Parts: sequence; C-alpha cells; structure tokens
Amino acid sequence: MIEGLCSSEAVVLRSYPLRESDLIAVLYTRRFGRISGVARGARRTTSRFSGRLEPLSWAEVGFFAKRNSDLVSIDSAELIDSFSPRTHDYRCLLQLSFLAELLADTTPEREPSDALFRLVLLVLPNLTQAATADLAQLYFAIWHLKLAGLYPDHRHCHRCQTALDEDSAVFRGVSREAFACGQCREGSQRVSALALTLLDMIGRSHLAEILRLEVPAAVITELLSIAECLLKQSFERSFRSVKLMSHHA
Repeated sequence: MIEGLCSSEAVVLRSYPLRESDLIAVLYTRRFGRISGVARGARRTTSRFSGRLEPLSWAEVGFFAKRNSDLVSIDSAELIDSFSPRTHDYRCLLQLSFLAELLADTTPEREPSDALFRLVLLVLPNLTQAATADLAQLYFAIWHLKLAGLYPDHRHCHRCQTALDEDSAVFRGVSREAFACGQCREGSQRVSALALTLLDMIGRSHLAEILRLEVPAAVITELLSIAECLLKQSFERSFRSVKLMSHHA
C-alpha cells in the first residue's frame, strides 16, 4: 500500500486534462509500478510542471498518496529525459506510443517491477531511431511477455511437448498463438529457422548485442507479427497503436 509522501523515477504513459487547469497523468514508476495522479495547475502556462508530464517523459516525481484513494496528488516532477521530441519519424512515434499503451493497459496497478522499469529505459532511446526501432520493439514485446509469465516456450510443441530444434518444422498456432511441431500443427504458417534463432538470442542477450546483428527485415517482420498476436491473445485486447502501425507499413 502506498501512503504519505513518496518519490520515484517514473515514465509518463498518458496525460489528459482535468477541469480548467489540472492534469491527470498515468505513470509507470520504478518503486510503485503503475499509478495515476492529479497535478494541480499543470495546464497553466506558468506551471512548475510545464513540459515535465508529457507522454514518454522520464522524470523524478514526488507525490502524496492517501489511503483508499485511486489517485495520488503529484507535487513535483524533475525532468530527466524526454523521448518523443527525439524523433520526427511517424513510425517511431507510433512505436513509442505502443510501449506506453502496453504499460498503461497491461500492467497491474501499484505492483512494481524493477526489471520491467529497467527494460523500459533500455528500449526507449532505441525506439526513437528508425534503424533500431523495430528490433527494440520486438525485444520489448518478448521480454514484457516473459516478465509477465505469458511467453510460450518456442523450443517445445505446445501440445505434445516435443523438442523443436534447428531441424524441426515449427508452425504457428491458430486457436492460440503458440508453437507446434509438424504433427500437431493447426495451420500452415511455418516459423523460419532464423526467427527461432533470433528468439533464442533475445532470451539470453542484452539489447545492445541484438542491435549489432544483421537481421533480415523479413525475419523481423515475421517475429513482430508473432509478438503482436501473442500480446493480443495473452492480454485479451487489441492495441490501437498496432493498428496504426499496420496502416502505416
């Protein structure tokens, strides 16, 4: 339970107006997980919050939490960095929005995860650059599922548990987005050997190592499609940013 005066690093996920001059901000914090709060007077031109509670800003935030209140009262925000202004690439902006949407809609309220917070800070700078954004998006999606305990084993058939090695024919599921052997397959969408190898590497390597690889664009596209379906089925929801990205592709 959060109560009293608190402070934490936070990434702003969403912000929207409340009354004439106030702002509601949804934050993913290092110490407290996802929280929502009111910043009084934040929309005034002379506000001390000016430019510090914009979506995809990283800040040290101070707030006061009351017992049994869903909203905290945000007292201060010291900007550390802001990621949206770093890029004018429309797809990169959508990918940044996708990360914020995932965190806002799929993380439990007030359940901290230092590993997830560190993952967010690792990925955000790479989502601002077109050359690294797709791999960074894929890395975040896979690790978000892993940290939530929702990622299926891509090296074993989800039905018969047969090991799926480099010589196996591996297929995507239809009724559920999992991985199947040739005997248990439900459809004809085969997963390439390069895609499986990249999934192995994502599971054991730092993002910096993944970004140094020369990965064919077709393999990244293949895995982004798999990851997006996994997210949709695991969290039982569609994501607006994914639809916008598909229209922009």
